[in-house]
Amino acid sequence: MKRPHAGDMELAVAMLLNYRIHSIVPNVYWGWGLRHEADMIAVNGSGYVTEIEIKVTKSDLVNDFKKEHGHESKKIHRLVYAVPDHILDSAMSVVPERFGIIAVETISTSGGDSYSARWIRRCKYDKSKPPISSNALIKLLDLGCMRMWSIKFHNNNRRRNNG
Repeated sequence: MKRPHAGDMELAVAMLLNYRIHSIVPNVYWGWGLRHEADMIAVNGSGYVTEIEIKVTKSDLVNDFKKEHGHESKKIHRLVYAVPDHILDSAMSVVPERFGIIAVETISTSGGDSYSARWIRRCKYDKSKPPISSNALIKLLDLGCMRMWSIKFHNNNRRRNNG
């Protein structure tokens, strides 16, 4: 059974959060005023923001809590860690209870591996912070569109170079 990499986990989490309902943008940093790179940002219809941190190894998870920024931002209303099933026990012991946890499991079939995410621990939105502004949402969506085109160019170049 193949363990998921970060891209597999992003897709599984986007499915769980329902990318048709939430605005979800991967790899947000510059241009949105964060002091750190957020692996994923999801905004619900009320303007509340969830940051999802993707951690694929136990060491990556543990090291995240040694960073100075602590994922603090006026824009982030809740923080959720997404981890593969095989490090879920570590996540339960390391991730503070105020943060959510999503587990991603590998599903092996004769057609290949796929990945499914499920909530282990939900957390509440910090509603002491106001919802993000329309301008902040538009900027986030702009960053998402730029990210999409970067990925399309990268994939197109890779396809062209591989035949």
